[in-house]
Amino acid sequence: MMIETENKFEYLQDLIGKTRKSRIEAERRLLKLNSLSNHACIYYACITTLLSLSIMFFDYKGLPFLSISSAIVVMACTVYASAQNYGARAEQMKGCYLDLQKLHLSLDDRRVLQDSEAEELANYVGERYVDIIRQTENHLPRDYRIAHEEENALLEQLRWLALRLVVYVVPVTAATLFSLTVWPL
Repeated sequence: MMIETENKFEYLQDLIGKTRKSRIEAERRLLKLNSLSNHACIYYACITTLLSLSIMFFDYKGLPFLSISSAIVVMACTVYASAQNYGARAEQMKGCYLDLQKLHLSLDDRRVLQDSEAEELANYVGERYVDIIRQTENHLPRDYRIAHEEENALLEQLRWLALRLVVYVVPVTAATLFSLTVWPL
């Protein structure tokens, strides 16, 4: 019976540790996305303001289109960022991994417990683990791979760079090219 309980403790320590690291990485990802979405909203709001003011100084027929399309992008970014609620989700992930850390530390008490008490502790920790992870969304498989260094760091950086290009450059380029095609200089 002691061997089973000991195996359960090892299993729980490993499981809690892996989940905790994955949730930390999920929090990082969500905070990055929160920052990106907030910056994108500000970026497009500034572009919209500049385009709106440019109408007063330049006589290009495409400026009203660019201003309106920029306003639509601002609205879409704002609605999307609000709906995703990245900041609150990141805070929930943080609460989860902090609770998991406390739970992990409680497993250290097994050294001073009798066999029956150790088994009760293992069962309690297992039930508490399930309760804790139910309180938040699950992390992505990519969060797990990054947390356990199974993901290529360069590939991950390229992913974030590509995402930034899609958010900041593609809409501006597409709107400008469309405007120049319809209303040539």
